[in-house]
Amino acid sequence: MLDKIIKELNIRGKLIYLSQYGSHLYGLDTPSSDLDFRGIYIPSINDIILHKDQDEINKEVQIDNNKVDVKIFSLQKFIKLCS
Repeated sequence: MLDKIIKELNIRGKLIYLSQYGSHLYGLDTPSSDLDFRGIYIPSINDIILHKDQDEINKEVQIDNNKVDVKIFSLQKFIKLCS
């Protein structure tokens, strides 16, 4: 499933981390629960130079009849959140 999610995201840059979180991870999901993923990416050098890089990418995709909510932070934003 991760390969399908990555393909749907079409990230310009390099995805360095993607992990599931939320109700499915903790076993608290209901039949109507969506799948949740969080990740970190390194924007492409061209996007950084041209100031087209995004601090975070939020996307909802449909994979195998499952609604998937994905939030990916740029490495710079992730470091700011950690400090």
